[in-house]
Amino acid sequence: MRTPEPRLLIFDPYFQTLCQAFDLPWEGYCSVRSDLERVAVAGPDQIAVVARDGRTVWRVPHHRWGPRLGAVDSAGSCAFSPDGSQVWALVPRPVDDTGGDHCWVLDAATGRLLDRVPLHCSIVDSSISPHPDGRHLVMSLDAPYEVGWIGWGRWDNGRAMVSLRQADYEVLADVHPNGGRYLTTPIEDDKLTVRRFPDRAVQAVRRSAEVFDGVAGFDVSGGFLDTGRVIAKEFDGPTALFTAETLEMVDLVDYPPDTVTDLPLPNGRGIWSTFDFFTGRLQIWKDPSAPLHNS
Repeated sequence: MRTPEPRLLIFDPYFQTLCQAFDLPWEGYCSVRSDLERVAVAGPDQIAVVARDGRTVWRVPHHRWGPRLGAVDSAGSCAFSPDGSQVWALVPRPVDDTGGDHCWVLDAATGRLLDRVPLHCSIVDSSISPHPDGRHLVMSLDAPYEVGWIGWGRWDNGRAMVSLRQADYEVLADVHPNGGRYLTTPIEDDKLTVRRFPDRAVQAVRRSAEVFDGVAGFDVSGGFLDTGRVIAKEFDGPTALFTAETLEMVDLVDYPPDTVTDLPLPNGRGIWSTFDFFTGRLQIWKDPSAPLHNS
């Protein structure tokens, strides 16, 4: 989790032990290497890798993110490759480039640019993270007016390969722990969707009106609670559990009074967090098949 300093705190999967802390050069999208020795941080005009002792290992500049496409601001993202040898970054296009924004692949040890791929789209926000298969990275790219793209990249025979498909009104919420499917949540729409990886075929759809009494629709937060269940909530409403394959509702989550219920973020192991942006209060919850608790 990030703090206001900016500082990144890394906990064990059950949020019982603080494993590592990084002082970051700026606030931005970040990715931790699997050995917890390095963190990559995407900034307004550069990508950096920081060591656990606070030392900046390298910085690579790029064209600056800023107001674009009618949005008051924009930002990129970055992630270590599954084996930790590369940093993949989504960066803005040069002013005279007609190929859209770029995906860069950098050597994780030195910052040397290994490859760049034009994305043929212009974005204001994005996320990128390693896929559980140990080979791919998954990407979600967003533009104004509910326009977006979901896809993935991989390193193949010395080159970066990127596959994107337009996915308007959908946001990549989570990838199943075994990597075989992924969950999307809606923007200005009213459905959860489970799609198969990598061919994107729809496996299940659930509209909030089928399970909730309200009309607000699903929130964008949610994901795979474990291999068999999805957790998702209505915007400003209740949280529910669904089967991972068919999105049949299993149960409503019965939170105790006066607890944080916004932004459910599961870890795929039966644990999830909730967070209140206004108070900074983070709460941790365990599998609701056992008595609920928070820390």
